[in-house]
Amino acid sequence: LSSVGLTEEDRQLLQMLAEGSGNQQIAEQLFMSDRTVKRKLQDLMDKMGVTTRAQAVAEGFKRGIL
Repeated sequence: LSSVGLTEEDRQLLQMLAEGSGNQQIAEQLFMSDRTVKRKLQDLMDKMGVTTRAQAVAEGFKRGIL
């Protein structure tokens, strides 16, 4: 994962997005606040060079992360 600049937590967030989890579900499963989830998702999308959750998932599949 480090070769594409993503952490294990990034991969976990991406997997949860791919499964259709919303911010609240992600927050509960990862023991984070909604605000933290939003920030981490934005950081993830910035790293991947995308602007939407759907694009992040598509890029995850394209890169072989998912």
